[in-house]
Amino acid sequence: MMRVIPLQDYGKNKQIDATISYVFPVPAPFEPFEVEGLENNARVVFKSNCLIISIKRQISAPLVKGIKKRDQLRATQAKTILLGFLSDIIGPLNDRLSILRYNKGHLLLKSISSMDLLYVSINRKWRRPVIFPHNSCIGNFKPLQKHSKAGNEVFVRDLIDAMRSYLYHDYDECIRKLITSVENFYDHLGLSGTFKSKLQKIIQDKYYLKRWDEYLPIFRSNLSFIYALRNSIVHNKLRLTSSDSSIVKRGIGTLFYVYQNSQLESHIFDYTYHLGIQFQVVNNHTCGHIPDSMMKDSKHDEKAKYITYENLEADLDKFNFNGLAIDEIEKDEYR
Repeated sequence: MMRVIPLQDYGKNKQIDATISYVFPVPAPFEPFEVEGLENNARVVFKSNCLIISIKRQISAPLVKGIKKRDQLRATQAKTILLGFLSDIIGPLNDRLSILRYNKGHLLLKSISSMDLLYVSINRKWRRPVIFPHNSCIGNFKPLQKHSKAGNEVFVRDLIDAMRSYLYHDYDECIRKLITSVENFYDHLGLSGTFKSKLQKIIQDKYYLKRWDEYLPIFRSNLSFIYALRNSIVHNKLRLTSSDSSIVKRGIGTLFYVYQNSQLESHIFDYTYHLGIQFQVVNNHTCGHIPDSMMKDSKHDEKAKYITYENLEADLDKFNFNGLAIDEIEKDEYR
């Protein structure tokens, strides 16, 4: 029986040199190119109707051994770590694919997601490659099945499209869909006026949990900024890249909380709530973890220091909403 190794310890034990190749199906050819992430560099090529990302780096020897022996626990850990290596590259990669799509007129060249991954090959010098099939199938989210009719609401469909665009790294479309969702939410409530005047009407303390009162200005500020961002995308040629993903994700998070509004019918309220939970689950599932980063993060999380069991609910709200806020320094970068 193999010894259980904590996930973060794979960055500490014996490392071996390897080339890790990620294989995706794509319908359009392209010339090879290099892409640079925060922790890894990669070469990207088109071969046999597939996009292949090759990363040369060190990887844990016990992890590779576990994959070869088909150890289920090690295989699960390997998937998490291999996706972590990929997540470091996939944002800049999609930026390059976007440039190729528009500059070369590649109609069929789309952004890719780890959910499209066919398999991973770990190649070591003088050794046979270790092939690791990737099964990213995620089943239906059962809480959503109870109120499936809520998915017919236009603003809910727009929210789903925005979430899907984010998961496929299409950040321009995600921002457009977020604002379209808000505008159709206004229509659902029968509101009239400007975007910002209607925003003031929906985000009032009487429609939200009492303990959220102090955080409602964050909702208004974030959505006003996302609205301005959408206008810059539509009218001023702004194009978002992987470096903007945090802003876009906080836009989705803001709408997740805005739609916990007591004006909504109960079945739509429940549906949008569980939709947000599913988005978090799927996003975490596709990101993975890099052991080196996990070791750094495990030392301390400064932002979580003030969470206590004595005041857990209020402390978690403070942690979540302060993390959600888009501050003025960040906004200035887009002005």
